[in-house]
Amino acid sequence: LCFAFMKKKTYQHIQTTLAQTKTGYFIEICLFLFVMLALVFPSILNDKPLILPVKPKGLLDTFFFFFRVLILAMFEELIYRVYIPFQMQHFYYLKNRQDDKPIIKQSIIISNIIFALAHSYLGFYNIIFAFIGGVGFSLIYEIIKNKITVYFAFFTISLVHFFYNAITFWFLLYSK
Repeated sequence: LCFAFMKKKTYQHIQTTLAQTKTGYFIEICLFLFVMLALVFPSILNDKPLILPVKPKGLLDTFFFFFRVLILAMFEELIYRVYIPFQMQHFYYLKNRQDDKPIIKQSIIISNIIFALAHSYLGFYNIIFAFIGGVGFSLIYEIIKNKITVYFAFFTISLVHFFYNAITFWFLLYSK
């Protein structure tokens, strides 16, 4: 759903149809609040320390370990790099009826603050590191999105995030 909205023509279409109706705007706000309350805030409010996954035993366990890490990376990228910044830009545009360029930087910063806070269970220094890494991921995403396509940008940044997480988990599991 979010990828379709990221295209310029589709974005302009949203302005004239769904978003101009009070019902459409209400549905968008409800969906945004649902995502924030059901998916984002629980991870921010989590006060439990990191519990490492069980070491994979055998080829099948290793495959599923990396598959879970890939799905998690794709989920985080979809929420924090695609959905939240897009919705913030979209709501800003609906309110101000101007070009969405001025809010892009602010939406990236705010979404990465939320991303960093979602990693608060790792400690203060990792919050800072997650913020800096998230801003880097966002900049790469924006550059690729503007030059090629949103789909390619999403999968590229998801793979980068996956490799980072996979190497980190693997190192943590086997460094003991």
